[in-house]
Amino acid sequence: MGGTHKRGKPNATKRVGGVASQNLRRIEVLLRAPWTVTLSAANGFPLAEEAAVLIANPTSFLAQKILIYAKRNRTERAKDILYMHDTLETFGPRIVELRTEWTANIRPNLHAKNTRALEKAGDALFGAVTDPIRAASRIAQGRILRPEIIREVCNFGFKQVFQAGI
Repeated sequence: MGGTHKRGKPNATKRVGGVASQNLRRIEVLLRAPWTVTLSAANGFPLAEEAAVLIANPTSFLAQKILIYAKRNRTERAKDILYMHDTLETFGPRIVELRTEWTANIRPNLHAKNTRALEKAGDALFGAVTDPIRAASRIAQGRILRPEIIREVCNFGFKQVFQAGI
């Protein structure tokens, strides 16, 4: 248990200190320029003392989701599309900052093939409404989110953040 391969394929989980954790693909992208968030009782966390934690910045999160997309199953793809949509909706007012994260901190550290995949993601994955986008709209809990809206938000957002020449 906890080996690196299972039946010739990479093992999806690993046991560390008796706890099963999921191995993350492309984790190096998530580690680029993380944000620091302070958790405390004052902002809703039941902690005796403040704790500073590092989290992936939104641009790294979006990049990682695109780079692992082809390896994900149908259900995971739909969830990832919804997460990407929600990230772009949440951070849309800061799209210029997301672009700056891309150009300054993430793009310079990526292989050219991965850079090209991210630059083309807007059209490649969100150029038309697809079955994964339709599935993402169905799993949006408590809201009516049309597939066309998911496609438009993601297409526009990915182009603004990652596309060359913008």
